[in-house]
Amino acid sequence: MVSGTISRARLHHVKADRAVQQKVKSFSHLSSMLGRRSTSSCPTAIPLSPSLHPDLPARVIIELLRSGQNARFVARGASMWPAIPSRSRVEIEPCRAAQLQLGEVAAFESEGRVIVHRVTRVTAEGVCFQGDNCNRPDGHVPVSQVLGRMRALERRPLRLRWPRQGQILRACRALMRRLEPWLSHGTPP
Repeated sequence: MVSGTISRARLHHVKADRAVQQKVKSFSHLSSMLGRRSTSSCPTAIPLSPSLHPDLPARVIIELLRSGQNARFVARGASMWPAIPSRSRVEIEPCRAAQLQLGEVAAFESEGRVIVHRVTRVTAEGVCFQGDNCNRPDGHVPVSQVLGRMRALERRPLRLRWPRQGQILRACRALMRRLEPWLSHGTPP
């Protein structure tokens, strides 16, 4: 998001399991080519610090998903609020675009970033996405740029406070947008 977009300065860690460590190590040459070193002592985490190339975490996630591995990362932004609040952990499982269904949350690649938004239409040529809290759709995304579907969501702890008027309106719009495909087809969610 910018909800799902991997933010340059805000993504702290991309956790990978043991099967993925080789993929993470294969990207170490990128930072060495830039003449920079990672300061992490943990081989399964990729810290984003000023010393690393800003697109490295997104590249790692894209490569993991393209190689058939699940990827877990911290989503930033408000385009999927309230379904996915900012700083929630999202796990994406790779799948083909044809396997996605209307209303599912999925990830796609856009200009080197990973975006996590809801599927609004699936065609043979590609998929249409839109964030729950966005006024405009992302448009038609080619099949080759679809990365996978959201498998797990770990929400950040909520802070209790009174919502502002704009947040209430956004939540209502997001709910209506989420229910719209089912309301237009006449089937319940």
